[in-house]
Parts: sequence; C-alpha cells; structure tokens
Amino acid sequence: GGYHVGRGIELLDQVVSNAERHSLSLLLELHAAPGGQSGRQTTGRSDPTWEPSRFDADGALSALRLVATRYNSSRSVVAISPLNEPELSNEVLLPYYQRAYETVSGS
Repeated sequence: GGYHVGRGIELLDQVVSNAERHSLSLLLELHAAPGGQSGRQTTGRSDPTWEPSRFDADGALSALRLVATRYNSSRSVVAISPLNEPELSNEVLLPYYQRAYETVSGS
C-alpha cells in the first residue's frame, strides 16, 4: 500500500492559503521521507538502527508529486526541496535528485 498522508496535507493547505493571503513566500521541504533519509530526529523520528536501505525513493517521489501537483498554481510556493539532511550515498542521492527534479518540474 501507499503512505498515509493523514491530516498533514490539510494543514499544509491552510499554511499555503495563509501565505497567499499575506503575500508570503514558502519553500516546502520533504523532512520525513518514506523509510527515512537518516536515523536522526530531523526526519520526524529518531532511530539509531536506521539503515540507508530503508529509504523509499519511489515513495518520496510520490509525496513530491502530490505536493508539486497540488500547489503548482500557488503564488506563495516558490520552491520545493526534495529531501532534508539525507545520510545517503551519492549513488542513491544523485539519481533520486534527478528524478525529483523531473517530478517537480513536470507537475
């Protein structure tokens, strides 16, 4: 199955709406990628046993696609950062960043 977005997307809708109302600019950043991008607290959970193999690039891209599509006409969303503080090898990150760029710019 897919990842549960929960109420987070509704809260993000409110943030974007308020930013537009007050002429603010937003940079949205993926802090908690499916499977995690590190074992640190900055991912929303602290897990000293985290392994890089847990990172789910397809799940992360799905989340980026959702956000990029949902806010592509927003005056306030000026950028989307594909991953916060990853602890992944360049062999994983470089193809992911390329796919993330294509995903976000194609939305």
